[in-house]
Amino acid sequence: MQLKKWMASLFLTLLFLTCPAIGKTTTSEDTISSSSSTNLTPECECAVSQKNKKENPYGISKRPFQWTFAVAMIFQDEAPYLKEWIEFHKLMGAEHFYLYNNLSTDNYFDVLYPYIVSGEVELIEWPHKPESLSEWNAFQCIAYQDALKKAKGKTKWLAILDSDEFLVPVYDDNIIHLLSRYDKKNIGGVLGYWIVFGTSFVKKIPENQLLIENLVLNGGPGKNHYKTIIQPSKVQDILNPHFAVYKKGFEHVAVPQSELQINHYWTRDEWYLFNFKIPRREKWGTSSEISVQWATASNNDTNEGKVILRFVEQLRRLMNYD
Repeated sequence: MQLKKWMASLFLTLLFLTCPAIGKTTTSEDTISSSSSTNLTPECECAVSQKNKKENPYGISKRPFQWTFAVAMIFQDEAPYLKEWIEFHKLMGAEHFYLYNNLSTDNYFDVLYPYIVSGEVELIEWPHKPESLSEWNAFQCIAYQDALKKAKGKTKWLAILDSDEFLVPVYDDNIIHLLSRYDKKNIGGVLGYWIVFGTSFVKKIPENQLLIENLVLNGGPGKNHYKTIIQPSKVQDILNPHFAVYKKGFEHVAVPQSELQINHYWTRDEWYLFNFKIPRREKWGTSSEISVQWATASNNDTNEGKVILRFVEQLRRLMNYD
């Protein structure tokens, strides 16, 4: 099994080095000058802007970094969910996003265009079709290694997430305040544990309603799965989507679930579960029966499901739903 993972990683590394389409970038100025409407969807587009050097609203010095907190994520055909995910993490203090598009065919570029122009989103095309879960994990890691290189010297903290994962502080107003408690000499990153959410028996999330206000049932607390927020300057490499390899003298620490939870909306609603999630998992060897069992086990009423709801009113305003 280890040999298969190593071979998959080697294959994808060679692919990354030899395929010119992967990671091809342009600036936001090039994007604006070459298109007169947001309907343009370039084959390979990466927009970077330095225009939005806003003052830090959280009262924490960003020097010598351009941003205090950024996020890296890879996505595929998830345009309906991208705006809510971005706006929520902006509310949590994220100032920049490294977003890797994996062969999406929906209107993702239309959704991301305003954030690209503002310089908040750096969009990188990441085209390859993984044939197995181990190949997908290796492919993700190469994207995160690229994000690590881009982030070094630019952001103090970098969260590595999926588009169905939301960083939720339990009592802090935002993630930056939480991270300030872990800004210590030997700490290179922090781990946050998943709370896996089910469909909450919602057939399809209605228009002008939030995912986070509709999907509240979950599997409760657990410590089997986690994601990481790293300090890029202290990281050597990323060989697993869930954690990093740190430079000598640095380590990660686990943040208690009483302070931070990562809401993992694995199924989203029933429409997404049966039309996207289950077919994708079947291609990677997970039967539909197993996926349904996992989803059913994540439909419980717990206190953890209520933690994020204190941000609903603000997020609805940011989404122009009220």
